[in-house]
Amino acid sequence: MLGLLQDLSDLGAMGIGFTGGEPLLRRDLAQLLHHAASLGLITHLNTNGTLLTEQVAEEIISTGLQSLNISLDGATASTHDAVRRVPGAFDRAVAAFHAVAAVRKRQAGGPRVKMVSVLSEANAGEVEGITRLAAELGADCVEFIPEQPFASPTAADPNATKKLAPQARKEIERAVRTLMELKEKTVLIENSWRMLRLFAPSFEGKPSPLNCHAALNSITVDAYGDVYPCLPRVNWQPPLANLLTSSLYDIWYRQDLWARRKDTLACRDCYLNCHTELNLLFQPCRRIPETVPFDAGP
Repeated sequence: MLGLLQDLSDLGAMGIGFTGGEPLLRRDLAQLLHHAASLGLITHLNTNGTLLTEQVAEEIISTGLQSLNISLDGATASTHDAVRRVPGAFDRAVAAFHAVAAVRKRQAGGPRVKMVSVLSEANAGEVEGITRLAAELGADCVEFIPEQPFASPTAADPNATKKLAPQARKEIERAVRTLMELKEKTVLIENSWRMLRLFAPSFEGKPSPLNCHAALNSITVDAYGDVYPCLPRVNWQPPLANLLTSSLYDIWYRQDLWARRKDTLACRDCYLNCHTELNLLFQPCRRIPETVPFDAGP
């Protein structure tokens, strides 16, 4: 992992995000965050919050962590716990926000804190409550992500792309309109306007209208050292290579792997915010519908 961080620095990377799974399961996470910061990398952590006690928050924030996401998929314990399938997950996530707020207050600073919520049928009626809860818990912003299939939409699995029932479709459409209304009133919602307009085609299972630059501006390494051109492809395809046999620096510049990375420019299979928001920035003139109508019928 230390070699990976050095490779990222040598490649000229601007930053690194630690995600999962759950990155706080790594006992050396604070060491890795500190080393990344010492190399001049912007550091980001994405966590479900269940392990983020005040002691852990103190440890990771003291590394100079600059950005922190905590996931919360409902405004109520019943919704979040049902989505996560873990009783008590909501209370622990809320406690994580309180822990981080206490450390930030004590240190008179700390990372930018974001609440991240995956929008789905389960919580479509709670987007206003989630936004309100984010403010109450001291989050600097809240970001909504349209629920994505983990299987590739082009896979043989017929359930890879989920079809919404008519009632669920109405609830999702209402939720997106509510988010747009809320964004008019507050800067707390981080989603760009153009990203919000893409929620409808995402839930309808339509291909993204954007060229994807994910493999050109980022690279993903999983817990086993396997390297992928982007985050979703961790679930979709064999890795490009493995860090046990190649350095990240070599993998990035290998001509035989460049062709596979470049192929992702034609990929239209996901609407994950981390890639889609960047794609929108790179394609400022790409027309995105200004309304959020869903196709009629199931």
